Amino acid sequence: MKQGERKFKKLLVAAACAASFASAQNIQFGGHAALNLTDWMSGDATTDGGMSVGFNAGVAAKIALSEKASVIPEVTLDLRRVGNDDVSYTAWAIDVPVLFHYTPVMNLYVEAGPQIALILSGSWDVSSSGSFYDDGDDYGWNDYDYGYGASSAASNLLDDMYKKNTFEFSLVFGLGYDVSPNIDVGFRYILGLTNVFDDLDLGPLGSSEVDIQNYQMQFTVTYWF
Repeated sequence: MKQGERKFKKLLVAAACAASFASAQNIQFGGHAALNLTDWMSGDATTDGGMSVGFNAGVAAKIALSEKASVIPEVTLDLRRVGNDDVSYTAWAIDVPVLFHYTPVMNLYVEAGPQIALILSGSWDVSSSGSFYDDGDDYGWNDYDYGYGASSAASNLLDDMYKKNTFEFSLVFGLGYDVSPNIDVGFRYILGLTNVFDDLDLGPLGSSEVDIQNYQMQFTVTYWF
């Protein structure tokens, strides 16, 4: 009886190992990198910050649901920059998209899904000669020439005024091509649904909500091992 129980346990272990191995065959892991173009949009006013270049890099997994469909979660470190040579805002974030990936025809795929992001840091940078505090612009800058001390003070003022939101929720839409079984290249559009800033601190005047969201265009490359 005991010998039979031992054989049964061995069969269970063997079946579990086989199931794990079969499951593992449906999962690929890879490295992901992208060139980002980031800007802001607003429902209250036209933001005129300027689309700027950033990047992200991280890891990805492809979980096959069928021959043509899969789910791809990613974890990436994302550098975002909005603005121009005079005034810019730079943020570092951890992005976690979970995308439904479908290949309708050979090698061509579409993808879509939600993305959450944790904003690690965000800061303003004002050049020593540029435009700051122009009433006609949403960020409020004007044509003044000033030295390093003034630009540093202006950066600190904007950091104090604009309180960053540390959580972001977005929707991702993408289109791409399987160059080889191991390499995907694609384009993504990321639409932010939450505000970049939690509020605008106006000192004695109190604070007000800032209706500004991120949007990004990404040119992506993923290598599957």
